[in-house]
Amino acid sequence: MNNKNLSKTAKILGVSRQTVRRAIYGPLEDKSRKPKTCPRKLSSELEKPISQEAKRTGFKNTYVFHFICSENAELK
Repeated sequence: MNNKNLSKTAKILGVSRQTVRRAIYGPLEDKSRKPKTCPRKLSSELEKPISQEAKRTGFKNTYVFHFICSENAELK
Protein backbone atom coordinates (compact mmCIF):
# COMPACT_ATOMS: atom_id res chain seq x y z
CA MET A 1 0.00 0.00 0.00
CA ASN A 2 1.46 3.42 -0.98
CA ASN A 3 3.69 3.87 2.07
CA LYS A 4 0.56 3.77 4.24
CA ASN A 5 -0.98 6.76 2.44
CA LEU A 6 -4.73 6.10 2.65
CA SER A 7 -5.73 8.88 0.25
CA LYS A 8 -3.48 7.68 -2.58
CA THR A 9 -4.46 4.06 -2.06
CA ALA A 10 -8.15 4.94 -2.09
CA LYS A 11 -7.71 6.99 -5.26
CA ILE A 12 -5.83 4.17 -7.03
CA LEU A 13 -8.46 1.59 -6.04
CA GLY A 14 -11.40 3.91 -6.74
CA VAL A 15 -12.87 3.59 -3.25
CA SER A 16 -13.27 5.88 -0.26
CA ARG A 17 -10.64 6.33 2.43
CA GLN A 18 -13.10 4.83 4.92
CA THR A 19 -13.27 1.64 2.85
CA VAL A 20 -9.46 1.39 2.84
CA ARG A 21 -9.46 1.87 6.63
CA ARG A 22 -12.06 -0.88 7.07
CA ALA A 23 -10.01 -3.21 4.84
CA ILE A 24 -6.91 -2.63 6.98
CA TYR A 25 -8.33 -2.50 10.49
CA GLY A 26 -11.61 -4.35 10.49
CA PRO A 27 -14.21 -6.38 8.63
CA LEU A 28 -14.81 -5.39 5.01
CA GLU A 29 -18.35 -6.77 4.60
CA ASP A 30 -21.13 -4.31 3.85
CA LYS A 31 -23.08 -2.95 6.76
CA SER A 32 -26.83 -3.48 6.93
CA ARG A 33 -29.01 -0.60 5.74
CA LYS A 34 -32.09 -2.05 7.41
CA PRO A 35 -33.60 0.39 9.91
CA LYS A 36 -33.56 -0.75 13.52
CA THR A 37 -37.14 0.39 14.14
CA CYS A 38 -40.21 1.24 12.11
CA PRO A 39 -42.29 3.73 14.11
CA ARG A 40 -45.06 4.00 11.50
CA LYS A 41 -45.65 0.23 11.23
CA LEU A 42 -49.20 -0.86 11.96
CA SER A 43 -49.90 -3.35 14.69
CA SER A 44 -50.68 -6.82 13.41
CA GLU A 45 -54.26 -6.63 14.71
CA LEU A 46 -54.92 -3.61 12.46
CA GLU A 47 -52.84 -4.67 9.48
CA LYS A 48 -54.88 -7.71 8.47
CA PRO A 49 -58.37 -6.10 8.45
CA ILE A 50 -57.07 -3.02 6.65
CA SER A 51 -55.39 -5.06 3.91
CA GLN A 52 -58.52 -7.24 3.56
CA GLU A 53 -60.71 -4.14 3.21
CA ALA A 54 -58.27 -2.64 0.72
CA LYS A 55 -58.42 -5.80 -1.41
CA ARG A 56 -62.22 -5.84 -1.20
CA THR A 57 -62.68 -2.19 -2.18
CA GLY A 58 -59.70 -1.74 -4.49
CA PHE A 59 -58.40 1.26 -2.54
CA LYS A 60 -54.83 1.51 -1.29
CA ASN A 61 -54.04 0.46 2.29
CA THR A 62 -53.16 4.01 3.37
CA TYR A 63 -56.47 5.40 2.09
CA VAL A 64 -58.43 2.70 3.93
CA PHE A 65 -56.41 3.30 7.12
CA HIS A 66 -57.05 7.06 7.04
CA PHE A 67 -60.73 6.50 6.30
CA ILE A 68 -61.10 4.10 9.24
CA CYS A 69 -59.16 6.44 11.55
CA SER A 70 -61.35 9.39 10.58
CA GLU A 71 -64.42 7.41 11.68
CA ASN A 72 -62.83 5.89 14.84
CA ALA A 73 -60.86 8.46 16.82
CA GLU A 74 -59.56 5.81 19.29
CA LEU A 75 -57.45 4.15 16.56
CA LYS A 76 -55.23 7.20 16.06
